[in-house]
Amino acid sequence: RVIKRHLLSNIEAGEQGRRKDPRTILITSASPAEGKTTITIGLAMNFMFERNCNVVLIDADMRSPELSRRLGLSSEAGLLDFLEQDDLALNEVLYPTSVSGVYAVPAGLPRITAPELIAGERMRLFLQQIYAASERTIVIMDSGSVLACSETISLASHAGQILFVTAKGQTKRADIDEGLGILHPQAGP
Repeated sequence: RVIKRHLLSNIEAGEQGRRKDPRTILITSASPAEGKTTITIGLAMNFMFERNCNVVLIDADMRSPELSRRLGLSSEAGLLDFLEQDDLALNEVLYPTSVSGVYAVPAGLPRITAPELIAGERMRLFLQQIYAASERTIVIMDSGSVLACSETISLASHAGQILFVTAKGQTKRADIDEGLGILHPQAGP
């Protein structure tokens, strides 16, 4: 709940002076298996207590789509399918979960062009379509680790906030510094 409060205060401060929407939250880490998906799900469950708040979880970990697996959406059309196929509509990749107000977008079929698709204009339009439904929508993107996935760097260009997860006693300080160094230029105002 403490993390949620910090994120909400940034959202409530609005977009003044920001070129990225603070309602778009990227969850990443330096290395794989540091708890990103667990944090993503926990954060979504905390946001559901906010009044009139909808949460869209996007599985953007193209190398290990754990969120899609946990939600039983591994074989469903998802983000990469939408980004590559102009004929797919948002409602064809947006799935309700068992929790009211929480929706999920699975990763979709893997593609070698994933970083380019995510960096493209259609990704920006995808997020705009999600926000068009409600101003009280929050998007949480569960991504791969920044040192292992080029897609994460592309995703950071769309995120208004980045939550960097580290595993106590596991993550090396050098990896944290390198990961934050890569993300820093993307974080911008």
